[in-house]
Amino acid sequence: MDSFLNLVETARSKKQDRQIKNASISHARVLVRDLLRSAIENGEDVRIVSGCLEADFYVGLCELAQKVFDSGHTISIILEDIDMARVNNGFFDLVDQNENGQIWEVNVNKLDYFYHFTLVSNCRYRLETNHEAKEAVANFNDTGLGQRLHDRFTNLLKISRRVDANTGVKATINEVAFAQA
Repeated sequence: MDSFLNLVETARSKKQDRQIKNASISHARVLVRDLLRSAIENGEDVRIVSGCLEADFYVGLCELAQKVFDSGHTISIILEDIDMARVNNGFFDLVDQNENGQIWEVNVNKLDYFYHFTLVSNCRYRLETNHEAKEAVANFNDTGLGQRLHDRFTNLLKISRRVDANTGVKATINEVAFAQA
């Protein structure tokens, strides 16, 4: 594990365009933690696409998420199952209740595929290649795939509905923009 920690730390701190593979939940936590650290260090927004934002995975990331918010940046999340994500999930609650947090729900029946990923800026990411096995690839400076993930996130937003933290009312991105105008 120490060698993996060193590899990720070096890739993050030097903004290396280096593919890092992971195949365990502990490696996944290290990568997402360092992606959040990268967002804080570089003053960038965070985008997450997940099935249900598993509470046991994200619980240890609340402090870093708060630092992203404190730096004036956003965390936007698109979920497949928002009802499951709400259950005893401090990370969900933190993002949901912060003015710089946005949580959206997507109807996966409208999609050909639904990859889980965490994206910072348009070049730092962890992309799951096999969700059940927790296999993924990550990179801290890949603008090619990073931009494609950014575009994917933007396209997912177009078919997602935002959930109001107070009322539970769901609205599309166009309805949210209209209400804010």
